[in-house]
Amino acid sequence: MLGLAKKSCLALLVVAVAVGGGGGVGAEPRVIERAGYGGRLAGFWLGQSIGNWTGLVTEMDKVGGEGVHGRFYRAEDWGGPDQPAIWGEGQPSDISPTIGFVLRRPGEVWGADDDTDIEYMYQWVLHQSGGTRLAPAQIR
Repeated sequence: MLGLAKKSCLALLVVAVAVGGGGGVGAEPRVIERAGYGGRLAGFWLGQSIGNWTGLVTEMDKVGGEGVHGRFYRAEDWGGPDQPAIWGEGQPSDISPTIGFVLRRPGEVWGADDDTDIEYMYQWVLHQSGGTRLAPAQIR
């Protein structure tokens, strides 16, 4: 189940792809400057990290149904206290006591997150291949 922040970041990504145009079969190749692309790629990974770590604060806090875990978070919960996850043994997240953006300072390292592990691996294999697309056999 996606946390509130992950859903927001995912929605923004979908809108960005839709607005930016996806090309498609028969579309002309898009040429982009390497320097500009590097900045955009860095921004993408930063946004991905902020979304993932912000979402981890509320992950599995609200799963629906009856009881304390039933009512899903709403926009007005932003900035309020984090509630314990279903596996949290009554404790809120150790990442942040409040629902808000989780950020790192320059020089600090973002931790790994299972939501992006496959994306990191894909990017690494893509870089190693020297190409721009991977074949199914390369992904396996």
